[in-house]
Amino acid sequence: MIDMEIRNIAVCMFVLLTTVSSACIPVQEKPQEITARITNRYDRPVQLQIEISCDKYEVALNDTVTFDVKVFNLPIEEEKDDISIFNPLKLGIAGGLTITIVGAKGSEVFPKEVVNQAIQPVIDDSWPYFTLLTYHYVGAIYQDSAKNIFQYPGKYFVFAEYLSPVTESGMKKYGEVQNFWGREIGPIRSASLEINVTR
Repeated sequence: MIDMEIRNIAVCMFVLLTTVSSACIPVQEKPQEITARITNRYDRPVQLQIEISCDKYEVALNDTVTFDVKVFNLPIEEEKDDISIFNPLKLGIAGGLTITIVGAKGSEVFPKEVVNQAIQPVIDDSWPYFTLLTYHYVGAIYQDSAKNIFQYPGKYFVFAEYLSPVTESGMKKYGEVQNFWGREIGPIRSASLEINVTR
């Protein structure tokens, strides 16, 4: 398990690990341009969407790789509201964000050391959600060695998913939370990146 340092900077800015950070930032591009690059599991567009990018797509095993994951609030025709999502955003199955690696033959590949942050069983007095405004995004940066992530040379496909760590009903004790994106909605998935790893 990788040691992790988590530090809240502001409602929409925090750090995951020493090298994983996120911020709530206005979208600079036209929404239709971003939407064209993003896919998810639904048969129709959804307002909350996710994208993953990488600083390099030809990687040597000794290289350091940086993944940038962003969750967007992009209004669609029938849904144009701000969305409340759980705070803080963490990397791991129980944390909200996951990054999945698939080999050329279609089998999932697991890093030697897995990042798997989780929310605390008892939430402290800090506000446990923040509002993601329309045309804004929140994201995280995950940086690690290619040797740990991929282990061997070859072609890999990488995608990200967001699944709320808590249900909408689980937020009831904090009062009325407007448009909370709960676990009941299910995951949203990004398009896949193709990464070629060499020795």
